[in-house]
Amino acid sequence: TGLDVPRSVTPFILTYNEEPNLGRTLESLRWAPRVVVVDSGSTDASRAIAGRFPNVAWFERRFDDFEGQSRFAIEETGIDTDYVLALDADMAVPAPFVAELSARFLPGDFAGGLLPFEYWVLGRPLLGSILRPQLRLFRRSAVRVQQVGHGHKFTVDGPIHRFKAPILHDDRKSLDRWTNSQLGYSKKEQDRMRHEP
Repeated sequence: TGLDVPRSVTPFILTYNEEPNLGRTLESLRWAPRVVVVDSGSTDASRAIAGRFPNVAWFERRFDDFEGQSRFAIEETGIDTDYVLALDADMAVPAPFVAELSARFLPGDFAGGLLPFEYWVLGRPLLGSILRPQLRLFRRSAVRVQQVGHGHKFTVDGPIHRFKAPILHDDRKSLDRWTNSQLGYSKKEQDRMRHEP
């Protein structure tokens, strides 16, 4: 991939009962010598799946919110690379993204990277999405994490690279779990909007 990507970037993944997704995500990260997984107390086979990958460092932390989990991953798991790639367990990193990371992002000395997503449902691609690219790749020493509604966001000061190669977002958990999650997220977003100016 040109430059030595593995010595520059550490991916981390937040998990909770991600048996349907985790193996596929970790398979796409074999290029990284170390992948940090921060688990919130999974009761399924997530830990066993992670154990099949020698580059995975497994940590457990009781969930408070995504900001807390992310801060823990970045600051308290021994990550010492310049850059961090923040992923969910249903995101896979294809080879074209790794190639762009090596050839375009790292030589540019960017503070962060905006990642577009190609959305799949149950293994099949959607025709499109209105969801915007997200800052998911950032310089470890410069990132700020903020809880926003049901989710969280990363921000940095400095030049941002807009990736052309997408990350794949393919959640294969059950429809019941997905629906329950969306209902919970909607309540948190409602609370957020009620308290904003």
